Amino acid sequence: MAGFEDELLDDAQHDANAVAYMYAHLPQEMQEKFSEENLYYCLDLIETYLTEKVDFTQEEVELDLEVITQYILQVAKKDGYDALDEEGVYLAVNAYFDFEEENGNL
Repeated sequence: MAGFEDELLDDAQHDANAVAYMYAHLPQEMQEKFSEENLYYCLDLIETYLTEKVDFTQEEVELDLEVITQYILQVAKKDGYDALDEEGVYLAVNAYFDFEEENGNL
């Protein structure tokens, strides 16, 4: 069971590192608008999008950050979560993929 617990801790640490990276790479004016909660919400939806909408069995996968941004905004609207704006979400999505690339996950 320790393996599963370790995996959960690793996932939580990865998410915390991703959110910190995303926050640090937002412009100052966006940092004032985006809370840690906002970034975790975006992160959850990015991961949901990747899981549900992307076919990783293909030899080459192309991700459109604008499409992912629109997905997040649509889900947020359905959820009644209006704390996000398009520019901020796009910048957060871009920062997330920069984080993953720097960490060898893409």
